[in-house]
Amino acid sequence: MHPLIVSESDGFPLDHIGLGVPDFAAGLDLFERRTGVRPLDLGAFDSQRRAVVRFSASSFLEILGPDPDYSGALDPITAFAKKLEVPSFLFWYVAVSDFDAFATHASQAGHPLLGVQHIQREGYDYRIGGPDGISHVPVVPWIIQWKAKPDSAAAWPLVGKMVDFYVEHPEPPEIQAILNRLGIALQIQAGDSARIGLKISTPKGIIEF
Repeated sequence: MHPLIVSESDGFPLDHIGLGVPDFAAGLDLFERRTGVRPLDLGAFDSQRRAVVRFSASSFLEILGPDPDYSGALDPITAFAKKLEVPSFLFWYVAVSDFDAFATHASQAGHPLLGVQHIQREGYDYRIGGPDGISHVPVVPWIIQWKAKPDSAAAWPLVGKMVDFYVEHPEPPEIQAILNRLGIALQIQAGDSARIGLKISTPKGIIEF
């Protein structure tokens, strides 16, 4: 693992993961029925509505879908979520302690961070960017450095411990090479499509998404 990477939840290099749902309210109901834990609705973020549950003090799962009260154009992620037939993971993030230093490392590794943003809103302060391999969505992670989270984040519902987190791709060596160059310690598995999988120990037992 690269020394600048700080997120290792239950042994996995995961800061947070995004589960897209075509219908936000139905998605929250489904998650609660399967796990026994009701995600906390964080409200509207532009065209999205978001809700969260925690795996640990620092890592979490974010559920996002279109805001039914929003009448403008949807951002690309929300538009994609709206077209999903079933809830699916759209992205995952790895946290680093020094964004600029990791960006330099990523560039030297041949994967410069693109789409870099510094976001400050409602108690959140963070920087994000995606390696140029992000064209392999959703299997190549985005990078995040947290400057601040709202105090309320400590009280987000706890769903349980991660039992397994895995990434599948039809061409594992291609994605593995990207993660290896970035210093992200995760073994890519062979699969029929590019997808993320997650197993959680919940109040209703071990649940897989």
